[in-house]
Amino acid sequence: MHMGRPRRTGGPVAASNTPSKRGDAVSRWPKLMLMSGITSGLLIYEITSATEAPSQALAILQYALLACALIGLVGSVVMHVQER
Repeated sequence: MHMGRPRRTGGPVAASNTPSKRGDAVSRWPKLMLMSGITSGLLIYEITSATEAPSQALAILQYALLACALIGLVGSVVMHVQER
C-alpha cells in the first residue's frame, strides 16, 4: 500500500516554448554567445589579475568554470553558424 503523495495521471500537458518554424524563431545562440563571452572574459581577468595565489580548490573551480564557459562559447558559435 502506497502512503505517499498520490500519483498524477493525465492532465494538461505544458506547451513547449519552441516555435514550429525555424524562420520564425528568435535565435538564442547570440544571447548565449554574449553570456559565455562575458563570463570567459571576467574569469580570465580574475585569474590573470590576482595578486595572491588562490587556494588549490578555488583555482580548480575557476579553471573548470572557464573551461565550461569557453566550451559554451564555441558551441553556441557553431550552432549559430549552422542555423544560418
